[in-house]
Amino acid sequence: MRYFLFLVPLMFFWASVSGENGNTKVADNKSDNDNIKTENPENVKSKSVFILFKDKTVSFPLGYSLNSQVLYGARYALTGEKMSAGNLQNIEYFVSPITNGKLVDMYFPESDGFSNFSNASGKFLISVENKGNSDLYMVEFTNGLFGKPIRLDLNSDYNETSGTFCMDGEKIYFTSDRPGGHGGLDIYETEMIGKNKWSNPKNLGEAINTDQDEQCPYMLVDGMTLYFSSKGHESESNFDIYIAVQSDDGTWGEPDRLGEPINSEKDDLFYRMSPDETRAVYYTVGESGEGIYELIFN
Repeated sequence: MRYFLFLVPLMFFWASVSGENGNTKVADNKSDNDNIKTENPENVKSKSVFILFKDKTVSFPLGYSLNSQVLYGARYALTGEKMSAGNLQNIEYFVSPITNGKLVDMYFPESDGFSNFSNASGKFLISVENKGNSDLYMVEFTNGLFGKPIRLDLNSDYNETSGTFCMDGEKIYFTSDRPGGHGGLDIYETEMIGKNKWSNPKNLGEAINTDQDEQCPYMLVDGMTLYFSSKGHESESNFDIYIAVQSDDGTWGEPDRLGEPINSEKDDLFYRMSPDETRAVYYTVGESGEGIYELIFN
């Protein structure tokens, strides 16, 4: 499975998640990792595993609530080498609260405690197989429930494999291998022009996209700072996480590859930073296993 091979040795204790099927575990996170290197531009205070999983049932971070106190995610079985879900029916959405400064559990709609999140809200994108290609669907969490996924009109006859909303919901950044790109999967942007209507997607250009694959865009609250994963730029065959900033005239600055302990010699994907920029999560593999890892910043 070429997309999911990944990162970092950590020491921790384990506790099984209530209602899980044995394929996923949540870390107890009893202490910060004392071995994190301090010489990195991300000012990472600690890095620890949140969710580990095995086989082909995986969990991905979708994003944080506006108050940065809840993480949303989705769990499903992979189809082949794509990161898309096989169908809408088998996707299980979850919420994870931040307690005592750590992500500590996963709550599914049928589990005890899920009703505690009725005041949280969020809007996210998920990629699902549809007639041989991957399409993007919008999923909203409001009034304590995950809504029915809505297929977006920006989809093409090609693959749309990952995406994110700007914080105000007026723009979407997403990945596609549609014709006209710079090679493989490219990152595009589109603006809302009506209810569930989006403008003709615009390629972000060669400053961001290379002749290799780009994936998993994520825009910060400022609407100008983009995180994404790429096999191009300074990377060597695996996906690394990059940051790029857009200037006032709309041009993109040169992307910078994030340092240790974030990027590794394996694939690093689905980087999602909280709106208050105090923490982040991403999908990777460490010596402890494949899953979602949490970063706490100074």
